[in-house]
Amino acid sequence: MSVLFKKGDNGYHTFRIPSLFCTQKGVLLAFAEGRVVGSADMQITHLLMRKSYDGGKSWSDMEIMGANEGDCYSNPTPVQDLDTGRSFFFYVMATAEAIAGWQWPMPMPAKTIFYKYSDDDGETWSDPVDVTAQITPAIAEWDSPGPANGLQITMGKYKGRLVIPVNGHVIYSDDHGETWIRGSFSEEIARNETTVAELFDGTLLMNTRCDLKGKRIIVKSDNGGETWGEIGYHDILPETSCQASQISCVVGDRHCLIFAAPTEGYRRNLYVKASFDDGKSYSDGKLVCEGFAAYSGVVLMPDNKVGVIYEHGSFQADDTDSSTQYEKISFDVLDVQDII
Repeated sequence: MSVLFKKGDNGYHTFRIPSLFCTQKGVLLAFAEGRVVGSADMQITHLLMRKSYDGGKSWSDMEIMGANEGDCYSNPTPVQDLDTGRSFFFYVMATAEAIAGWQWPMPMPAKTIFYKYSDDDGETWSDPVDVTAQITPAIAEWDSPGPANGLQITMGKYKGRLVIPVNGHVIYSDDHGETWIRGSFSEEIARNETTVAELFDGTLLMNTRCDLKGKRIIVKSDNGGETWGEIGYHDILPETSCQASQISCVVGDRHCLIFAAPTEGYRRNLYVKASFDDGKSYSDGKLVCEGFAAYSGVVLMPDNKVGVIYEHGSFQADDTDSSTQYEKISFDVLDVQDII
């Protein structure tokens, strides 16, 4: 295990909302929010990145991916176009004026959605591109990407389409990221964090947090995310009031979904699990972090290794000091055989 972001590093109060991506060339990109003055949402927040060129054995220093005095940058969500090699990094920004005085459960502040792109595996990045106007109607108050990886569809009619999960829907591109389109929007799942994976036949599976039901929402799209089918609730995957991460990949000659989330109580005992039947059932998996653990990101690395990044801390159920929740964001490597 490697600690990538630790409370207090570089003057940040807390690090939250990790995302992990592995490029075609095997470069690992680890993203996180650096919250400047506190651990709560909608405060002054920067977006940060670290890189690894050796499978996570060593990491570069922190680089700032988004920051402006007083503003809140959040929800890192990467994807790579496997045809062009270009990587995209989506995020949202709320201005200092928008977040001033915000407290839960007030309506979420207005946000603007941006991306940056890199043609050299994250070594350099473009200037921010504002895509808010492209994905009209105007972004709803909860409309934020991820936080989790996007994907590129690899099979079927929509092969090559880039897809970014957003609360309640996806945005997608059929021209290698030149333009982006908003898929149909579901009010029923709009206020929940979403991850999207590709099934064996190119169908998309949306797996969504759902605090009210205590079960994760499952919904499919057979047209590349343009519309979504009937909403269901998964009977096996636990809901611990937390984001989860899920990717699709090939393990050996079998199509596989890899899923990471805390599994007990309120954000405790983070497991990485696998499914070989398009998400109907999952393996017992591998315990990655015992005790308090929350948001995560997962990737398939070369040589059938699974990389996982996750928030964790020493927090206990009867602990009145919430600062013991999000003490670290760590990275670990698992052998795929250990989770299947």
